[in-house]
Amino acid sequence: MTNKKVGASAFGGLRLLFRVKQDGNKIMNKRRTIRIILISVIILIQFQPLLADAPYEKYHLFYQEISKDVLRKTIGILTISSGIKKGTELKTYSKSGNKFIFDKIIKPKETIPISNFGYHPSFHEPYIENYRYPIVFRSDPFLCIVYDPKKNLKTWVNLEEVGRDFYILRVFLDSLSISEDFFVDVFYFTGSVKRKVYKEPEDGADFSIISEDEYKYSAFKVIEQKDGFIKIGIFRWDADPLKEELVEPIGWIKIRDDKGYVTVWVKHISFD
Repeated sequence: MTNKKVGASAFGGLRLLFRVKQDGNKIMNKRRTIRIILISVIILIQFQPLLADAPYEKYHLFYQEISKDVLRKTIGILTISSGIKKGTELKTYSKSGNKFIFDKIIKPKETIPISNFGYHPSFHEPYIENYRYPIVFRSDPFLCIVYDPKKNLKTWVNLEEVGRDFYILRVFLDSLSISEDFFVDVFYFTGSVKRKVYKEPEDGADFSIISEDEYKYSAFKVIEQKDGFIKIGIFRWDADPLKEELVEPIGWIKIRDDKGYVTVWVKHISFD
C-alpha cells in the first residue's frame, strides 16, 4: 500500500469517528470510539515520518508572529471544514451594542488560520480542511474569531449559519476536559521545545521538564481541568483497549503563561 493510501485510510478513520458521533441515530460506546481514535492516531502520528503523503497538522505562521492581543484574548478555538457540505464562504458581522449587522462575505481560503489538519498541498480546492481560528469573544450563537492572527483582524460569525455550510467544532479553554474529540499541542504556543509539567495544579508544586523531541510522535489528551491547569496524558500504544487504561497521565500544565498568553492548541482531528 502506498504512503498516500495509508494516510488516506487513517484520515478516513478519523472522518468516520466524527461523522458517526454527529449522527444521533448511531451510538458508539466509549471503548469502540477510543479504539478508532487509537488506530488512526497510531498511523498518523507514530508512523508520520514514513507517510510523506499523509495528512498532518500544519501551522501557518510562527508563534512569534501571532499578535500578543490575540494570545491574551483567546478564549477558545473554532475548527471549520468544508467536507461534503462543500462550504467556501463565511457570512460575517460587525457588532453594535447588542445588535449584529451584516458586514461582508469572506472566503476561508483567503484567511490565515493558525493551523489546519489535512493534506499539504490540499487536493480539495477550493474547499478547506479543518481550519482553526482563535475565538476571542462569545455571544451565542455568535463568535468573534481572528482570521488573521498576525494583523489581529477579527470578525463575528453566526455559528448556526456556519454549520449549514461547514462541519464545525468549538473548543473553549474553560472546558477543555469536557470533550474527547481532540488532542492538544502543548509545545507550539510556548515558543520553545520544552514545557513545565507540574505534579499538582498549582504554581508552587514540584515540576519536571518535558521536551517536544521526547514526545514528537505522541498524542496528548486532556484528562482533567482545574484552576487554570489541565492534566494531560498520552496514549499507550501497547495497551489492550478492552482491559487497560489507554491514556497514561503525564502531569499538569498551565493553560496560560504568567503574561496571560494561551499555551495550548487543538490538533490532529478531522471531521470532513
